Amino acid sequence: MRTEDGRDLVATSDPLTPAELEGPARQEREERARALLQQILTEPRTRGDARERAPSGPHANRRRVLLAGAGAVALTVTTAVALSAVEGNGDEDHIETPRSLDYQLASGGDVPELADLPPAEPVLLKLATAADRQSSERPVAGSVAYTKTRDWYLNASVRNGQGTPELSEETVQRLWAPDGTRRSITHRPGERSEDSQQEGARPQWLDPEFDAAQLERRLLEQPQHGEEPLSYRLVGAVADVHLNEVVEPRAAASVWRLLATQAQVRSLGQVQDRGGRIGQAVTTDCSYAGGWSERRVLIIDPGNGRLLASEKLYVVKPKRLMVHTPAVNEYHVYLDRRWVAHIDSVPR
Repeated sequence: MRTEDGRDLVATSDPLTPAELEGPARQEREERARALLQQILTEPRTRGDARERAPSGPHANRRRVLLAGAGAVALTVTTAVALSAVEGNGDEDHIETPRSLDYQLASGGDVPELADLPPAEPVLLKLATAADRQSSERPVAGSVAYTKTRDWYLNASVRNGQGTPELSEETVQRLWAPDGTRRSITHRPGERSEDSQQEGARPQWLDPEFDAAQLERRLLEQPQHGEEPLSYRLVGAVADVHLNEVVEPRAAASVWRLLATQAQVRSLGQVQDRGGRIGQAVTTDCSYAGGWSERRVLIIDPGNGRLLASEKLYVVKPKRLMVHTPAVNEYHVYLDRRWVAHIDSVPR
């Protein structure tokens, strides 16, 4: 992908349009992504092989890994390792990623050391109080969870033995019925919408009656990947849960109180998210054995304690990933979440 193409695509995805903010606010592709990733990891590639087998067509010999939905953390980690191992000539243009947000305590796009940021505990406790003041959103029997998000991912691909980033953005409407039926409607710029449905496990919503230990176990149901700190796993789990669930205000309050106990969760102060909404940002980091590191950010509405957006960025990038750091590699803007009567009841 040329640098100009990257700029054009970013321009279409940032910021959001007002129409997409009218509401109160990837699991089906995970198997496909894992299969493609396995092809990258198992297919031997040397510098000589890349030259001998280099195709003439623009899309040949291409492996795309989509970092999306449940299991995104595993795919992100493994993809970065795969990219750092592939051959590259170092002459590729760096592709621009979305602008970094202007956090109150990280002005000018700087990425301060985590230890230099103040603890997030006081902020998170205030956000928990704000969430507790909201009216209950408990569903009636048979209700279906509906969420709508605007998602951006830095997809990784291998082309002719060269590791390169790609830009992809989409708006996703997700519905999850009590019987486990899940429906996903995905809209991408310049493409026809995809509407898929599958059977799966029955949902187990975040229960506002959970104590801290129960809540932590529920959030950490996905297996740990590498040596990720507890704080990083929890923040990532919170971002993922909000993709698929209607998190009831009291449950959100419990989540913020749990994060407040994590010393490595720090405050970035006030920020305007990619939808133009003002929130309080909290963050935590993770360093990986390959010498690269990531930062996760949650942006929370101070008035009602609702999660507005989440971001993930490379503080130190994998060696051969052609981006300048700090580089946003994923974000989610939570546009709408509510209970609807049926799997076919898709809000317009």
